Amino acid sequence: MTWAEQTDLNGGAGEHRRRWYPLDNTAVIFPPIISPQFTTLFRVSAELTQAVRLRELTTAVAQLYRRAPYLCVRLRTGIFWHYLEETAAVGPLGDVGFPCTEHPRLVPTRPLLVVRCRHRRITLEISHVLTDGGGARLILQSLLVMYRLACLGSDGEHPEMAAAVSLLAEAREMDLLVPGDPPAEWEQCYGSREMGSRRIPAPPRYTPAWHSDGPNLAAGEYRVTTVRYPTAALREVARSSNVSLTDLGVALYAEALQERYFSRWRRRRERRPIRILVPVDMRPHTGLKTVRNFFVFVLVELDQRLGSYSFAEILRKVHFQLRAELDPRTLKKQIIRNVRAERNWFNRIIPVFAKDWVLRRVHRVQGEATNTGSFSNLGSVPLPASLSPHVRTMDFVPPPSTITGINVTMISYGEKTAFTFGSVREDTGIERFFCSRLASFGLTGELVSNGVATRQSTERP
Repeated sequence: MTWAEQTDLNGGAGEHRRRWYPLDNTAVIFPPIISPQFTTLFRVSAELTQAVRLRELTTAVAQLYRRAPYLCVRLRTGIFWHYLEETAAVGPLGDVGFPCTEHPRLVPTRPLLVVRCRHRRITLEISHVLTDGGGARLILQSLLVMYRLACLGSDGEHPEMAAAVSLLAEAREMDLLVPGDPPAEWEQCYGSREMGSRRIPAPPRYTPAWHSDGPNLAAGEYRVTTVRYPTAALREVARSSNVSLTDLGVALYAEALQERYFSRWRRRRERRPIRILVPVDMRPHTGLKTVRNFFVFVLVELDQRLGSYSFAEILRKVHFQLRAELDPRTLKKQIIRNVRAERNWFNRIIPVFAKDWVLRRVHRVQGEATNTGSFSNLGSVPLPASLSPHVRTMDFVPPPSTITGINVTMISYGEKTAFTFGSVREDTGIERFFCSRLASFGLTGELVSNGVATRQSTERP
């Protein structure tokens, strides 16, 4: 029997289709604010060296859902809380239209994690209700292993069996989700609840931040622009200033926002600071592993009311602000706040519709209103040595937001680092300034866009 024949192509949801799972502390905020303007969907994807084989990918998707049934779930509403319930599995979907724009509740029976494919690209589209970027990276790595195993099996059992066994061994050594293994206890660990403490103070509250202005794209449109640079060249630029790649990326984004800020006449009420949200994966900081959400964020601020900053000044401010905020004890403040809110007996007995009303207003005041945009670095993504030659590039697409307008992600694979801009604004000035600044360092990138037509803003500068 080949590897492909060992998997039921129509299965994948596990034996118990009605099992349910509570939301993690971070995910609680997302169900009340899901809307066509904020879908909570993001993407991680891999471009292969050859065209995707649909039958083998269907096998791999079925294996993934069977191996991790807690991923084949839909969002449900109870009396007191939202929760996740297992649902029927779906096979790979076509990748058409605009990414991350399909409102999850428009297709309530579809899992919060779906696999899409087109040409040579395999894409995971995931709701933040289910997991974060760190969890999505693990799922993508595991799916690519399962897909490669299916391809090896369909090419013939005997000549490829040794390669399959070697790949399985490498995957297990990397703690990836391997077909046939039972789910490990750590996979569904709710990391925030492992860190509860009553003695840690709550994090500070922030004032509203400035947001980029200008007309939006048409409803349902989302422009995604990815620029890839040689990782070694980027590291050399960062090393010359004694900063990290994340510092460099955040500083470039901040300077682009600053340029946009001063290119427009500002009414007094719009003279607010630029504040960039930087998600932080808590797994390396705590030693805990989980497929669930387990992140907090730090905020990097530039107060433009004090005047314009040079790039060197921005880079220095970003570097030291991030180092100050990345102290593990400081990061725990956000986690403890969420845990305390969940454990509060009064909050537990409030009906879900009342909780949703409150959480929507909390998010409106202390959510995206407090940051100008986000910059998320997924880091360098490793793959088993025998799988790496079959994967060309990786991408990371942020969720769309009409409040912040444009958000940026960063991901490294092999010798390339990709910056991806997800924007609902017509103006492309921030993307162009970001790339032109890197060009001033002598870096040339490969630009790919989904080709959303843009109209030049008619606003008076």
